[in-house]
Amino acid sequence: MAIDGQALERRFTLYFDFLGTSDATTGWTIEKIHEFVDLLRELVHIRGAQEIDGAPTEDGGYKVSIRPEISTFSDHIVVSYPEFANEDERADGPLQPLWTQFVCQDCIRVVGVVAERGLRIGLLMRGALSFGELFHGEDAVFGEALVDAYHLESEVARDPRIVVSENVLGKLEGGPVAYPEIFLQDTDMRWHLNYFPTLKQGSVGMEQVDGLERWLVFVQAQIDQNLDALKAKPKKRAKWEWFDRRFRSVTWNTDTK
Repeated sequence: MAIDGQALERRFTLYFDFLGTSDATTGWTIEKIHEFVDLLRELVHIRGAQEIDGAPTEDGGYKVSIRPEISTFSDHIVVSYPEFANEDERADGPLQPLWTQFVCQDCIRVVGVVAERGLRIGLLMRGALSFGELFHGEDAVFGEALVDAYHLESEVARDPRIVVSENVLGKLEGGPVAYPEIFLQDTDMRWHLNYFPTLKQGSVGMEQVDGLERWLVFVQAQIDQNLDALKAKPKKRAKWEWFDRRFRSVTWNTDTK
């Protein structure tokens, strides 16, 4: 199968899934199973084909928007973006760092929405963002970029974070340290996407004055509940402890809607 005569393209590839779903058949209540099935149904609806669009802005600039290619299978999600939207731009051209930044920001947007849905039923997410050869389309996804992202998710990420590969970080001007709002560095020196502040964007009732306060109380209750339930399972509990530290480190502005 080929796209315009070429089977594989160079694409940014985000792969992530939910932690703890292996216990679904033995340790979950019927209510939680139904909630998870409803979540999977929501994921099916976010599937879409890539769409890139642009329009001039009032200040004389130009705004580019992109809807990524998204595939879901079981509780796994693959999101991919092209190397660059402008065919005239070289792979090492001056706009590539800006495009890489834009892609990373959109990955945070996608992850934030899906992660918040998972939190509602007590599930965390883990994944990775890589770059390389990939075929993604027509209900199929295949290539080295997906293999690398899967490897990073399963063997490197460990905690509920989205690890970013060196082949993505190397495309950024100034490296990840120049983008503290996008990337965080962990104790193992690995960089990961800072999706935590965007979790609130997928919450319910945020349009109300006290929406954020109520949402923060709800999420913290979910965290505390899982920490308490996993006292006898230190490896699983450690993931919630890690997420708890990251969640508490965010400065939430509760003075605005």
